[in-house]
Amino acid sequence: MNRRGSLLIVTLWVLAILSVFAIAIARYLSLEMRLVKYRIAREQARSLARAGVYLTAAQLTKDAQASGEPYDWVGDDWGVPEVTLPEGRIRVLSVTDEQRRLDLNSARRAQLQAVTGSSDIAQAVLDYLDGEDPAEAILPYEPKDAPVVRLEELRDIPIMTPEAYEALRRAMTVGAGTTLNINTVEPEAIAALLDRQPDDPVIQALVSARLGPDGELAGDDGCIIKAIAPGTAAELAGCTQQEESIFVQLLGAA
Repeated sequence: MNRRGSLLIVTLWVLAILSVFAIAIARYLSLEMRLVKYRIAREQARSLARAGVYLTAAQLTKDAQASGEPYDWVGDDWGVPEVTLPEGRIRVLSVTDEQRRLDLNSARRAQLQAVTGSSDIAQAVLDYLDGEDPAEAILPYEPKDAPVVRLEELRDIPIMTPEAYEALRRAMTVGAGTTLNINTVEPEAIAALLDRQPDDPVIQALVSARLGPDGELAGDDGCIIKAIAPGTAAELAGCTQQEESIFVQLLGAA
């Protein structure tokens, strides 16, 4: 009996040890399977992103070579971010031209104040960019005293709020010069130029006019300026049913 009892105990211990090994191996394999799935998903996402870049480059090249459309507007293929594909899939390409925003490095104080809604933040941005202000000697931080190359640099300004930064991001860019595209310019940028609010009826009328009477992005019936000419202000006034003098001011500022 003692030998049988000992064999039973040994057998139970062996089964217990094997069970532990089996559980450990199962968990290891399960972890490896999850890691493999993550790697596959990461590679798929990377491939899709790379394909999106190539597709966008092809669209931009095609747009640049289109002799019959020597102007850019929000309805161009590269400007329409979402396209529904077969089987319910959606393709999203996010491309925005730099000429729809003001150049931060050449922006005036009034424009910065109009965008941020704060005279203190507007002055702080100018102090951060320009090293010629004697008052900078008492600043509680080290200004850059040079043009910024990325808007994210403005986060270094202590009094910069998330709301002000987001407003600057929508209305400003860097390295684009001072020329704006009237067909794509953002409402926030127009508001800064005209010293108005982005929801001003004139600005909203201009943005809505790009869509055309049917509310769709269609260059044939939308208010699309093909070339800046002496009659452009009158053309915009006719599209938007607004005063021509407003667009004379806008085109002069832009």
